[in-house]
Amino acid sequence: MMIGDFNSCQAKDSENDTEYNANDIRELLEIGFIEAWESHQEDDSRYTWWSNYGTGFRLDYLFISKSLNTKMDIYHENHTKNHVGDGWLSDHCSLIAALAG
Repeated sequence: MMIGDFNSCQAKDSENDTEYNANDIRELLEIGFIEAWESHQEDDSRYTWWSNYGTGFRLDYLFISKSLNTKMDIYHENHTKNHVGDGWLSDHCSLIAALAG
């Protein structure tokens, strides 16, 4: 399992069809990793970061093996503002996952 900010996206993962290091994402999928949002999406909110211009991008991913994907109990993206006190915790959405068993 790999989770985090990959600073990469395919055209389908950006509002303006921009690709950033898309080959890295494709290589992970080609060797058999599953992108958890594609497999367990709860809604249409595919973006996890927005530029200062308001353009949405999916830069944060959870890649999981086929065997662990069958044990995925919860996958959620928190799209609320991530701040603590007066400061920002992150400008990206939080990814939350839980495996059963």
